[in-house]
Order: sequence, then C-alpha cells, then structure tokens
Amino acid sequence: MLVMFRTRQLERCALNRTEAIKKWGRDVGSRYPDRIAELLAAPSWEALEALQSLGLHPLAGDRQGQHAIRITGKWRIILERGDAPEQIIILNVEDYHR
Repeated sequence: MLVMFRTRQLERCALNRTEAIKKWGRDVGSRYPDRIAELLAAPSWEALEALQSLGLHPLAGDRQGQHAIRITGKWRIILERGDAPEQIIILNVEDYHR
C-alpha cells in the first residue's frame, strides 16, 4: 500500500520511533511505526481487512468514510482510503473513546 500522511509530524513519527515515543508515550509511540510498516506491507485494502490483529473498522457519524486500526488499548490510527485503490491517508492518532 502507498501510505500518505495528513501532517509532517505523523510522517516523522512513522519514520522515527524516538519521536513517536516523545509525542504519544512509550506504549503508543513504540507501536505506531510498526503499524505503519504493516500498512506499507499490505498489498491491498482487502489484505488489511483480513489482518484481524489490526482491528480495522469503519467509523460512523461525522467520521463516515474514515476507518480506524488498533495501536494499543483504546488508541487508534485514524485513516481513510485515498483516491487510488492502493492508497491510504493517515489522518490522526488518538484515543477517540474519551
């Protein structure tokens, strides 16, 4: 998959585990780059859906069209499909259950 990032900070954290840990703490920051690597390795959206460990699920309400994957606990990577079939856009990292 081709992974795009809404912000440069999301991209920097995907490439630099230390920066991700500074941003979100050890639990979330150490797993974020790993999840991005899993997204990059997937050949298609359907392959992501088949990876139960990601917990990929659609969001509802004002977030319709967006999806989330599990990082740890209640923390999720919020993403959406891009214009191309093999493109994903990372929108945010958050605990949206609060």
